[in-house]
Amino acid sequence: MTGYPEPVTIDYLASIIGIESKDIEKTAILAEFQGKPLRVLHPLLLLQAKIWNLYRLEEKRTPEGIEQARLAIEIASAFIKSANMSQRDLLNAVETIAKFAATSPARFAKRYGLDCMNAIPDMIFKKGVLPAAFHEKRWPQLVAAAK
Repeated sequence: MTGYPEPVTIDYLASIIGIESKDIEKTAILAEFQGKPLRVLHPLLLLQAKIWNLYRLEEKRTPEGIEQARLAIEIASAFIKSANMSQRDLLNAVETIAKFAATSPARFAKRYGLDCMNAIPDMIFKKGVLPAAFHEKRWPQLVAAAK
């Protein structure tokens, strides 16, 4: 691969730690690669998988593994910003991230300066993006649970 040192390591996975196979299948996103359709792991599941890797696999606690998890947080945020979601889907995405941020793997990742709540983009705070009731009641609950 251009720009990467040889050899390039590719992991072939039979399963993904912390992620159910049915969820992978159900939420996979269709992308195009070299003119061909390609189903890829949903960005919110990618975030969870990379954080689970840090939590469960000591060999992933390297600068590269930590960087992969950091990038997964950025990818999840970018996905939410660009996905043109309905308000309901946006609420679900925020809930998914915030609930995961309250788990042991996400708390463990904070040791490496990784905060899953950073996957929730600031655009959710713009007036009218999400209901006022969410900001007044649910958001403080999610933040408190993730601490």
